[in-house]
Amino acid sequence: MQIGRMVTHCVFAAAVAACARTDRPAVMDDSTFVTAMAELHVVDRNYQLTEAARDSLRRAVLQAQGLTPEVLERQARHYADDPAHASAIWGAINAKTRVLTGDTARADLGRGQEQTR
Repeated sequence: MQIGRMVTHCVFAAAVAACARTDRPAVMDDSTFVTAMAELHVVDRNYQLTEAARDSLRRAVLQAQGLTPEVLERQARHYADDPAHASAIWGAINAKTRVLTGDTARADLGRGQEQTR
């Protein structure tokens, strides 16, 4: 399975996890998850890249953080135990994505949200 599909599944699993309950423990700290997911969103939104280049960049993002798509999915499922926390995490991911893409007009809206615990 291509890394892009795995990341897409991870994002979907995280959204579903926010509505479900699980007893899975955290596998990383919030800031690592936020950074990785924001960087993956930036890669996915770069429509100038070929799919092969996008896939390569996704792998590089995960490797730089020492993560796998499976670990990201486990962390997303961990957030299911606390929907309010999950919502704060997604807000932090969106804010970090805006900063990384240079959308500074809206980036200030999420400032201070990255560290949620």
